[in-house]
Amino acid sequence: ETKAHGFDIQYDKTFDAHWHGKLSWAHLTSEEETYGYLPSNQFTLGVDYTADKWNVGLDVRAFAGRNGEGTSDFNGNWFDKYDLFPCSTYFLADLSVNYKATKDIKVYFKVNNLFDKFYAEQSNVFAGYACGPDSFTSMPGRTFIVGMNWSF
Repeated sequence: ETKAHGFDIQYDKTFDAHWHGKLSWAHLTSEEETYGYLPSNQFTLGVDYTADKWNVGLDVRAFAGRNGEGTSDFNGNWFDKYDLFPCSTYFLADLSVNYKATKDIKVYFKVNNLFDKFYAEQSNVFAGYACGPDSFTSMPGRTFIVGMNWSF
C-alpha cells in the first residue's frame, strides 16, 4: 500500500456548431516504489465533429513514464534482463462514428486501439519471481465494435 499524489488539468473547447475539442494532462507520483502500473503522465487529445445525424470522434491518449518499472523483487534482486511491462511510454487512439437514425435509435461503430499498440496495464510483479513476457497481461489489440442503442 502506498500513497499517490497528483493533479489533472483539463481544457474543453467548443469551436462552433460542428467542432469540439478537449485536451488534458494528468500527473501522478507515489511516496514509495510501486510494483504495479502507475503512469507518471497521461496526456489526452480529443476531437469531435458533428453534422446533422452524424458524429465522428478521435481520442488519442499518451502515457509517458511509469513508476515501478525496473524495480527489484522482494529479495532485492534487480531485473536487468526484462522490464516489468512491454513499454513505459505509448500512444493509444480510438475512433468512433455515430449515426442517429431516429430520435430513439442510434447506430455506432468504434475502433479501439486503432494502431494495434502492444501494451500492458497489469503485471504479476507481486509474485516476486523473474519477469519477462509471461509477467504481464497485455491489453486487447485493435478491436472493432458495432452496435445500436434503442431508447423506448
